[in-house]
Amino acid sequence: MKWKTFLCCIIIIASSSVIGIVGIEDGQGNMQNSCEFPMSEIDASGLTIEIEKEPQRIVSLAPSASQTMWEIGGSEKIIGVTHYAEYLEGADEKEVISSLEGEIILENVVSLEPDLVLAPSIIPEKTVEKLREAGLIVYYSSELSTIEDIIEETRLIGRLSGECEGAEEVIEWMESTLNGIYRGEGISEGAHNGESPTILYVFYGWTAGDGTLIDEVIEMAGAKNSAKLMGIEGYRQLNKELIVEGKPEWIMINSDEVEGIKNDEIIQKSNASMNGRVIVVEVEHLNQPAPRIVLAIEKISQEIYQEYNTGGKKQLPSERNSDGSDISSIEAISSEPYMQFIILTGFVILVIGLTMYKKE
Repeated sequence: MKWKTFLCCIIIIASSSVIGIVGIEDGQGNMQNSCEFPMSEIDASGLTIEIEKEPQRIVSLAPSASQTMWEIGGSEKIIGVTHYAEYLEGADEKEVISSLEGEIILENVVSLEPDLVLAPSIIPEKTVEKLREAGLIVYYSSELSTIEDIIEETRLIGRLSGECEGAEEVIEWMESTLNGIYRGEGISEGAHNGESPTILYVFYGWTAGDGTLIDEVIEMAGAKNSAKLMGIEGYRQLNKELIVEGKPEWIMINSDEVEGIKNDEIIQKSNASMNGRVIVVEVEHLNQPAPRIVLAIEKISQEIYQEYNTGGKKQLPSERNSDGSDISSIEAISSEPYMQFIILTGFVILVIGLTMYKKE
């Protein structure tokens, strides 16, 4: 009967290890995703914003904040959005608090009596001040110029709105998608003997140079920003010289400018356009500093990869299910070794137990 005692001990040890692993992971997740009220945060204006209880009525003054709330699962708490956020599913059921041009209608915001107002950096500080004078709690965000900024803003909005768990899930998806791009075969290796291709971003007659979010998006996709290489910093109006002298290998445009570009003679005669190297990115993905910007990076990477690596098949980054969950999350990947260990341990225990049983 010794083998039975030995077998029971092994099973108990293995089970305890598994429970310990799960317990630690769950504990860390709960600590990381917990939202506690009352809470306070210092915003971009330097004021300490105090929120006594979890907000149930939130107004978003810009589509980036709206997109973030939708992604983290807080859309039901949103009661007011701008005209430019109407692309979000269910946004047509919300009160519109802006003009068609995006100007905030203060009276509409105040009349909704929100618990919290989210004001991204594009909102004039004067607008924020007037809403505060009306007695509203307004969180004024800092400018988001990097992907890391967007990740932290997503986490922050999660805390402010009481949607911490959803925010962490979205951040995991964003990081997993970016890791999927980096795990794929490098596009620069297949382009011009190791040289990353150049991209010129064209939007509404402007381009984006060094120090902009667009610059980081281009570089994270594995390319070089043509405007940056020409010494442009920030945003600048386009002219013929920028396209002719810069000789970008690719031109990138927003999805709402396809027809306009067709009538642009300079762009149409560029080498990029004549070679069919025009990348069209969803405007809501590229022009809003919010979670879906990783889809813009993914799109750019795929377009260039397909051009320079037509002989191979790239493993595309993970996507999301319709319910927002990650099909191939980092957590699932990281748990595989534990499962393999458990299965192998169980098999070894079974073999040892049967052998000892026969001997007995």
